[in-house]
Amino acid sequence: MSSSEYEFSKTSKKIFGLSNNKKVESLSSTEKVGKPGYFQGGDIPVAKYKDKEGFLRLEVNATSAILMTGPSGAGKTTADMAIATRLHNQGRMPVNMADTDLHFANLDNNGGVAKSLQNAMGLYKGEFPKEIDQKVLLPKYLADRIQKVPSTVEKFTLGFQDVSDSDLKFLLGQGMDRKQKMQLEGVVQQTSMEELSEKDSPFEYLKRLVEEDEKIHANAEPSFKGNIDVLKKREIISNRYRKDIPRFVDEGYALSLGMKGFGRLERDDYYLMEFYAKKFTKKLIDAKRNNRVDSSLIGVLPEAHHLMPAGGDSDFSDIVKRSLTFYQRRSDFPMIFDTQNPSQLPKKILDEINSVFIGCSRNGKSLAKSEWTTVLNKLNVVSSHQGEYQDWSRKIQGLSHRDFLYVSPRMSGVRDAEVVRFLAPLTSNP
Repeated sequence: MSSSEYEFSKTSKKIFGLSNNKKVESLSSTEKVGKPGYFQGGDIPVAKYKDKEGFLRLEVNATSAILMTGPSGAGKTTADMAIATRLHNQGRMPVNMADTDLHFANLDNNGGVAKSLQNAMGLYKGEFPKEIDQKVLLPKYLADRIQKVPSTVEKFTLGFQDVSDSDLKFLLGQGMDRKQKMQLEGVVQQTSMEELSEKDSPFEYLKRLVEEDEKIHANAEPSFKGNIDVLKKREIISNRYRKDIPRFVDEGYALSLGMKGFGRLERDDYYLMEFYAKKFTKKLIDAKRNNRVDSSLIGVLPEAHHLMPAGGDSDFSDIVKRSLTFYQRRSDFPMIFDTQNPSQLPKKILDEINSVFIGCSRNGKSLAKSEWTTVLNKLNVVSSHQGEYQDWSRKIQGLSHRDFLYVSPRMSGVRDAEVVRFLAPLTSNP
């Protein structure tokens, strides 16, 4: 048995996928499985240096916020997977918070990573491709649009006990003006989410409250009732498909919130995408803070600017910000953000970024200057000297496809920024 083989204790978590898709419940102290030397804590190798020997190693902890950016086709998704699957080797459970385009086991091919990708990108010594048991949690209203839902998918809704008064006002107030939304205060104040969760016909009860509220103008009443019908018909809120989301993490599953990756979201559904992402993430953070989840997590947020737009208020970005700052020690939920447009992320999120990878597209297209300057200025690695901007520009424009420029706040300037090429992911086929 080689030196890369690692001996596990009886308390080892059931986090290793097997080719027969069954999880390892535990391994005795005498059982051994070949593992790379970085398995137990510390930093992880994620990429090879392009211009020198060795590997770039990242130490990911509760305060880590990694930004993967570059034009479409730069390999951001593959890079996300390269980091997330190696953190899984350390015991972190990956949570994809937005899009099933980035899932942790190929839905059509039972996991594994393409041989061509392994050959092209390489693996670290002692690593081997594997499967990761996953669950895609798909909102019921989206599942209704899919003819054949894969076995890894769990259809779910949110129950009234999962939402707050402000959530209910947000959902019922869609398409209303400010004055009409204020009229909802009286309706919501007449009940509680606990009370609604226990009623046989909660939506009909809400309609009666609308009818009886004298502050609601007769012209607005049909619109409010229409929004109530939407919640009922599309099962946006329904105890019927309610799931205990944190339970899946402790059962050893990587999670994905099934949203636009299924290609079923209409533009009018975008508010629901943010709403579900907010509640999905908050439930996991609260469970971790309240010791309901033992496993550490790693969040992955593809196309982050869609869920956290810079120009508008975003409850979701508030939750992410708190998880990386105020709650960081208790939630231990570091995140990887992926976007073509970092300038469109909220300032409060950019302020938390502490590792950045800037990529290049297949046709040699570089990230726009307005985008990379936004990021580098936030990291405070660029002086006001015009010549230094030109140096950064030459380095970024000189990238080839699959190259990424790694930048962190610890760097004093462009000379410290290294060009790297990510190792192959350990699972899936992006």
